[in-house]
Amino acid sequence: MSSNEVPVVSREEDIAALDGQKVRVVGCYEQIDVRMNPKPPPRYSGHVSIKLDDGTKVLLYPVWDKRARRDQNEIAQCEGKQVEATGVLHATAPESDETVANLELPCLTGITSIHIVNEGKA
Repeated sequence: MSSNEVPVVSREEDIAALDGQKVRVVGCYEQIDVRMNPKPPPRYSGHVSIKLDDGTKVLLYPVWDKRARRDQNEIAQCEGKQVEATGVLHATAPESDETVANLELPCLTGITSIHIVNEGKA
Protein backbone atom coordinates (compact mmCIF):
# COMPACT_ATOMS: atom_id res chain seq x y z
CA MET A 1 0.00 0.00 0.00
CA SER A 2 1.53 3.33 -1.02
CA SER A 3 1.28 6.40 1.21
CA ASN A 4 -1.24 7.89 -1.24
CA GLU A 5 -3.58 4.95 -0.55
CA VAL A 6 -3.47 5.45 3.22
CA PRO A 7 -6.58 7.41 4.33
CA VAL A 8 -6.10 10.91 5.75
CA VAL A 9 -7.60 11.97 9.10
CA SER A 10 -8.11 15.72 9.38
CA ARG A 11 -11.43 15.98 11.29
CA GLU A 12 -13.10 14.19 14.20
CA GLU A 13 -15.71 12.67 11.88
CA ASP A 14 -12.93 10.69 10.12
CA ILE A 15 -11.91 8.88 13.33
CA ALA A 16 -14.72 6.36 14.00
CA ALA A 17 -14.77 5.09 10.41
CA LEU A 18 -10.99 4.55 10.40
CA ASP A 19 -10.58 3.09 13.92
CA GLY A 20 -7.91 0.35 13.87
CA GLN A 21 -6.62 1.23 10.41
CA LYS A 22 -3.32 2.59 9.17
CA VAL A 23 -3.86 6.30 8.49
CA ARG A 24 -2.13 9.62 7.93
CA VAL A 25 -3.10 12.18 10.60
CA VAL A 26 -2.68 15.78 9.45
CA GLY A 27 -2.78 18.74 11.84
CA CYS A 28 -0.84 21.01 14.19
CA TYR A 29 1.87 19.36 16.32
CA GLU A 30 1.58 20.57 19.91
CA GLN A 31 2.75 19.54 23.35
CA ILE A 32 0.06 18.71 25.89
CA ASP A 33 -0.11 18.79 29.67
CA VAL A 34 -1.19 15.28 30.70
CA ARG A 35 -1.57 15.89 34.45
CA MET A 36 -4.88 14.79 35.99
CA ASN A 37 -5.71 18.33 37.16
CA PRO A 38 -3.64 20.64 34.99
CA LYS A 39 -3.37 24.05 36.60
CA PRO A 40 -1.71 26.93 34.75
CA PRO A 41 0.99 27.27 33.77
CA PRO A 42 1.06 24.06 31.70
CA ARG A 43 3.79 21.53 32.45
CA TYR A 44 5.09 19.62 29.48
CA SER A 45 6.92 16.33 29.82
CA GLY A 46 7.29 15.36 26.16
CA HIS A 47 3.71 14.26 25.42
CA VAL A 48 2.35 15.45 22.10
CA SER A 49 -0.89 15.55 20.18
CA ILE A 50 -1.80 16.52 16.66
CA LYS A 51 -4.64 19.02 16.65
CA LEU A 52 -6.95 18.45 13.70
CA ASP A 53 -8.67 21.21 11.70
CA ASP A 54 -11.74 21.04 13.97
CA GLY A 55 -9.69 21.19 17.21
CA THR A 56 -9.83 17.44 17.95
CA LYS A 57 -6.60 16.17 19.52
CA VAL A 58 -4.99 12.87 18.49
CA LEU A 59 -2.31 11.64 20.89
CA LEU A 60 0.99 10.25 19.66
CA TYR A 61 0.83 6.99 21.64
CA PRO A 62 -1.14 6.54 24.89
CA VAL A 63 0.32 8.65 27.70
CA TRP A 64 1.49 5.54 29.61
CA ASP A 65 3.55 4.25 26.67
CA LYS A 66 7.25 5.22 26.89
CA ARG A 67 7.12 6.17 23.18
CA ALA A 68 4.57 8.90 24.06
CA ARG A 69 7.43 11.02 25.41
CA ARG A 70 8.70 12.41 22.13
CA ASP A 71 12.31 13.22 21.34
CA GLN A 72 13.21 16.82 22.23
CA ASN A 73 14.70 17.39 18.76
CA GLU A 74 11.43 16.27 17.17
CA ILE A 75 9.47 18.62 19.45
CA ALA A 76 11.80 21.54 18.66
CA GLN A 77 11.45 20.95 14.90
CA CYS A 78 7.70 20.29 14.78
CA GLU A 79 6.09 22.33 17.61
CA GLY A 80 3.33 24.56 16.24
CA LYS A 81 3.74 23.33 12.66
CA GLN A 82 1.46 21.38 10.35
CA VAL A 83 2.60 17.77 10.33
CA GLU A 84 1.57 14.45 8.87
CA ALA A 85 2.00 11.37 11.06
CA THR A 86 1.45 7.83 9.79
CA GLY A 87 0.41 5.01 12.11
CA VAL A 88 -2.54 2.99 13.40
CA LEU A 89 -5.53 5.04 14.57
CA HIS A 90 -7.47 4.25 17.74
CA ALA A 91 -10.76 6.08 18.41
CA THR A 92 -9.77 5.96 22.11
CA ALA A 93 -6.23 5.48 23.41
CA PRO A 94 -5.56 1.82 24.30
CA GLU A 95 -5.51 0.96 27.99
CA SER A 96 -2.39 -0.34 29.72
CA ASP A 97 -2.24 -3.86 31.15
CA GLU A 98 -1.28 -2.15 34.40
CA THR A 99 -3.44 0.27 36.37
CA VAL A 100 -2.16 3.61 35.16
CA ALA A 101 -3.73 6.90 34.18
CA ASN A 102 -4.75 7.34 30.57
CA LEU A 103 -6.35 10.09 28.52
CA GLU A 104 -9.48 9.00 26.68
CA LEU A 105 -8.58 10.71 23.44
CA PRO A 106 -8.06 9.41 19.92
CA CYS A 107 -4.56 8.05 19.57
CA LEU A 108 -1.99 7.01 16.98
CA THR A 109 0.26 3.99 17.62
CA GLY A 110 2.77 2.12 15.50
CA ILE A 111 4.00 5.45 14.16
CA THR A 112 6.18 4.99 11.09
CA SER A 113 6.73 8.62 10.12
CA ILE A 114 6.20 12.22 11.20
CA HIS A 115 7.08 15.04 8.88
CA ILE A 116 6.31 18.73 8.47
CA VAL A 117 3.94 19.63 5.65
CA ASN A 118 3.46 23.01 3.98
CA GLU A 119 6.56 24.43 5.66
CA GLY A 120 6.99 28.08 4.75
CA LYS A 121 3.33 28.57 3.87
CA ALA A 122 1.07 30.63 6.10
